[in-house]
Amino acid sequence: MRKPAIYFFVLLLVAGLGYGLARLFIVRFAQGDVYPIYSTLRADGLGSKALYDSLAELTHAQRNYTPLAQFRPEPDDAAIFMLGLREWFEDENDSDDLDRLARNGNRLVLAFVPYESKPFEPWSAPTSTPAEKDKKDSGNKPGKKEKKDSDKESEQPKNIDLGKLWGMKVAYADKIPAKATTDIPGLEPALVWHTVLYFDKLGPEWRVLYKAGGKPVIVERVLGQGSIVLAADAYFSSNEALGNARLNRSPGDPDDDRATGLISTLVGNKRTVIFDETHLGVSENPGVSTLVRKYQLQNVVYALAVVAALFVWRNAIAFVPRREDAVRDDTVPGFDAAAAFVSLLRRNIPFDKLVQTCVAEWKRSFGHRTKAATVARVEALAAPGAKAPVETFRTITQILNEKR
Repeated sequence: MRKPAIYFFVLLLVAGLGYGLARLFIVRFAQGDVYPIYSTLRADGLGSKALYDSLAELTHAQRNYTPLAQFRPEPDDAAIFMLGLREWFEDENDSDDLDRLARNGNRLVLAFVPYESKPFEPWSAPTSTPAEKDKKDSGNKPGKKEKKDSDKESEQPKNIDLGKLWGMKVAYADKIPAKATTDIPGLEPALVWHTVLYFDKLGPEWRVLYKAGGKPVIVERVLGQGSIVLAADAYFSSNEALGNARLNRSPGDPDDDRATGLISTLVGNKRTVIFDETHLGVSENPGVSTLVRKYQLQNVVYALAVVAALFVWRNAIAFVPRREDAVRDDTVPGFDAAAAFVSLLRRNIPFDKLVQTCVAEWKRSFGHRTKAATVARVEALAAPGAKAPVETFRTITQILNEKR
């Protein structure tokens, strides 16, 4: 097989492999299973894309990829959904940002992933050893090293529990309740429930929307100019819950999966709904790819890729043999035309007939354009027997260059 055919086959193989990988990524991203659960970018049963698309048909819905510290809704009158929280916020910065969003006039909705059992909590290390405790009780002052350690601990930022900040506490039941119920008009009377998480020690400012096993599981309260809603189970927002039409249910059987009334209550009177993706680890880093998607320049990228492939192909494949490939190893390198003429003269024309041969060639080419007298003079100089051909050649050249 020739080299051009090999290069073309390799190029075709690489193009096929690239096309296959591109199709694979397109299918994966279209399905959305590469994103975390309860992400609005995920289209399978574990995602919340159906909720996002449904609200987008009714109101203005958007996704947030900006960190909470830099997130500034415009205006501050939106329903902000944070679905699929895996743990309670205890970071001081996150606490301040969430509190700021709620107090500025937004409706903050926090929904947690279902917990099948109480999370494991390791024992906390003792704050002091018995010897240190005895020393403290005896009234002895701590040493310099102990004082430095205490100063370092005081300098470290302390975490803030949003449960304490907002007047409630997170607790866990022994088993998962079967349903969550309510008697508030406009809400579904019962919802299927999948978590042991509930909210305890609620202050008087909290309003209970749903209870499961006699424990508050969905609560809300006014906070500043806005409000906040806590949902212990985010299943109601999943594609599975919204897509379960329960077509085979008997008449009068409530649809316990769909929570359209609850979702309408969570949105409230807000005209803008924002789904936060940063708490799920999905963020957007501005770059060239972001600009390409924003301005839909995919076709330009494809065209540049084709041009680049053709450029590589042009430099990799030669349609004519290269000079170094055409030259054989057993050939003798030649000379220029003047060197070849000198070599020809030296090998085939005797020394005493050199001038006569030159004159004969001149007469055949230019003799008919020269005067007969000049031709006669040249022939006389080139007569047989000339002993100095170089001087004779110079004399003939001078005669021919004379002005006529």
